[in-house]
Amino acid sequence: MTRGKIIFIDETGRHYQTLEFNGDMYQEGHGGTIIEKYEDGGIQSYGDYERFSIGFGRRYFGYADSADELISSFTLEGDCVDYRNNWTDYLYVINGSGRMIRALTEDGTAEIPDAHMGVFRFQNLCQLVRIKKRTATVFPKKKFVEIIARLQEIHDLKDNIDKLIHGKRDVIDTDFLNGSGMMICHERSVIELLEFIMNDQAGNMEYFIYELDYGRSYKAGMVTDTCGNDIDCSSAETVYDSLMKEAANKN
Repeated sequence: MTRGKIIFIDETGRHYQTLEFNGDMYQEGHGGTIIEKYEDGGIQSYGDYERFSIGFGRRYFGYADSADELISSFTLEGDCVDYRNNWTDYLYVINGSGRMIRALTEDGTAEIPDAHMGVFRFQNLCQLVRIKKRTATVFPKKKFVEIIARLQEIHDLKDNIDKLIHGKRDVIDTDFLNGSGMMICHERSVIELLEFIMNDQAGNMEYFIYELDYGRSYKAGMVTDTCGNDIDCSSAETVYDSLMKEAANKN
């Protein structure tokens, strides 16, 4: 089992790290999800990091539901961190400190520039990742193919369930059984499409739906931007307004 942690270094020099995720944490596995999220600009602040890590842990591993259970931290001494004694297979280190971070590795000293993510494999830096500039009018081919494949899987599953149910009419006393209820599984794909269309790089929409139960669990101060300003996620309307405001500020 390939293990890994997600790490974020903030502007105060605080070094946050998740518990060890145990399974497929290499770059072509679950680690690819981390890289893709960072490249899309979705992990630029501690708030982004916390929300993503909790969702990532729940989605793939069924891990802790709160940051207190999942994330620990310490303060760096200067701008240097020692990974030579960290025996986790993969580290995904996001530098949000505003300055260069030096990492001590088995091969010597490696540098992680500000606004980059360093991927460490067995105590050595193996990849630097930066945020990509996205062309708003181009839908990524990889994401498109993934979504179509997911929809096809659910469609096939629905058909198989329908066939199974129709073959058991003699033991199931109802005319209303069918596989259409399985179509709720399209939800994940629809959310991804909405996130792309709305340029929701921070994942506020996903957080609103899954973590805040469509805003019903929201309390002021739970979601903030990179400047610490509150983002109102109490309803779909306020989430939409905040995304539109963010888009306007970027333009």
